Amino acid sequence: MLIEHGAEVNRRSLVGDVFYAPIFLASTEATIQLLLEKGADANIRMSDGSMVLHCMSAKGNETGIRAILSQVKGMADNVNVTNKNGKSPLIYATVEGHEKVAKLLLQFGANVNTGRTDLGGNLIQAITTGYENLAELYIQHNADLNARDSIGDTAVLVAFKRGRMATVDRLVNAGVNLSAAISDDPKAWEPVQDKVLMWASEFGHASIVELLFKQISTCSISYTIKNAALNMAEDKGYSTIVDIFESFGGFEDPSKDKRSGMRS
Repeated sequence: MLIEHGAEVNRRSLVGDVFYAPIFLASTEATIQLLLEKGADANIRMSDGSMVLHCMSAKGNETGIRAILSQVKGMADNVNVTNKNGKSPLIYATVEGHEKVAKLLLQFGANVNTGRTDLGGNLIQAITTGYENLAELYIQHNADLNARDSIGDTAVLVAFKRGRMATVDRLVNAGVNLSAAISDDPKAWEPVQDKVLMWASEFGHASIVELLFKQISTCSISYTIKNAALNMAEDKGYSTIVDIFESFGGFEDPSKDKRSGMRS
């Protein structure tokens, strides 16, 4: 083996268009142990600031991660380190859908809310890429349910836009703040629940409409929005949604005196 014959263990070599040190590519416990014994630097960084854990997480190298975390003292302190792009090891595992790696990183103290807040964090990334098992995992590990991505969408909006209705249900039941604004710009203020109600009514998702109305005490939806949503459901023939509107009632137009019903 080249390592045993004096090969430079910390020399970076070009693989594709990226320079890697050997330890970044090690995939077995024995190889990692040998590299470390020969003086490999477990804290070496790539040009973008990525460390061994970043690379192994992106590649789904569960064996390598477990080995280096157990063999290198203090390596667990690096599970939340971000590179120059603001990405943590966990976000790489999330984007690639490496569930076992994600669970391992969380076991060693990875913060589910660390890394690339402009992307919305790991929960939104998992929902965006369709890894619903990862989304559930992150909800269980106290992911910020109300974090926003770079365009102001929260997790529930991202899930809804992509048709991940099981995830929408899960987020609502987990306590997502449906009345949170999607933008910090007051001129563009539009509550999450308004958009969700309109989409649910347009595409026939009765369970979401019902969940929204069950949270009506903490989820203030304007008469105009509710009226528009009801009209949409009626136009599309979604009788179940219309029945839900009727069963909850109490949606009178505040601008009219003694108005009964939602519409004239």
